Amino acid sequence: MSNASWAGLLKKEFRLGFPTIVGAFVLMMFFLGLGTYFNLKHQEPGILFSISIFVAAVHFFFLPGYMLVSLIKEHSRMHLWLHSLQPGRNLLLAKLINGVLAAAASMIIPTWICLATFESAVHPFIQLNDSWNGLMIGFLIIAHMIGFSLYVTLWGIFYWVIYRWIAVYFGKISWLITILIIIGGSVLISAWSETALFDLLTEWGAIPINIDKYVTLLPGGNISLGDMDSYVYAGSYVYYTVVAVIVFLVSSWLLDRKVEVR
Repeated sequence: MSNASWAGLLKKEFRLGFPTIVGAFVLMMFFLGLGTYFNLKHQEPGILFSISIFVAAVHFFFLPGYMLVSLIKEHSRMHLWLHSLQPGRNLLLAKLINGVLAAAASMIIPTWICLATFESAVHPFIQLNDSWNGLMIGFLIIAHMIGFSLYVTLWGIFYWVIYRWIAVYFGKISWLITILIIIGGSVLISAWSETALFDLLTEWGAIPINIDKYVTLLPGGNISLGDMDSYVYAGSYVYYTVVAVIVFLVSSWLLDRKVEVR
């Protein structure tokens, strides 16, 4: 695929998703503006801090919502989309890239506000050790939020492709069959996550998380930072990344080979 074709595809997806991005941005600014108003009115930084956390957390649904709206818009011209010279993986990837970049850019604002109001909101109990730690925490929050959101979105795309595939054969009851497939798939995944093999694949490469490296507990607080120390597994990141890639590739293959226009 040439750079010009790829750039054109990204621009097309950006134009298609731009109204959704603007709508989400306006809604976000409304809530943050509301928080700022009550923060200034009551001189209580905890209000803006809490609202910024809420807005940042809601961004988990940004990418799934973006993809849902984008795919709904494609419904009326599905024949053009499916008969495109571009392979399915490029069509889906262009949507995902636009959605991920929009989500990351949008999350910067509430995450920055959250970190900026953190010390004043929790004072006199906890303070950040330095500004670099604040930046690292902000980056990790955005990266993990988008990573989790992307994983869920990829599964959503997979089930959407399944729906489009079986709709040709089952018509109006396709949505019911898709729901049953989702429920059955969730049960199987839940059962798989309880197995010893799953633990073997995910629970390796422990990475310690020492909270006291990032924040300092001030006198008067009733929180023990030592109790908050934890760890994550590198194996989990590797496992879910591999699963995400497989789900994306299978979805792309099905989109190219199995999905037809009714």
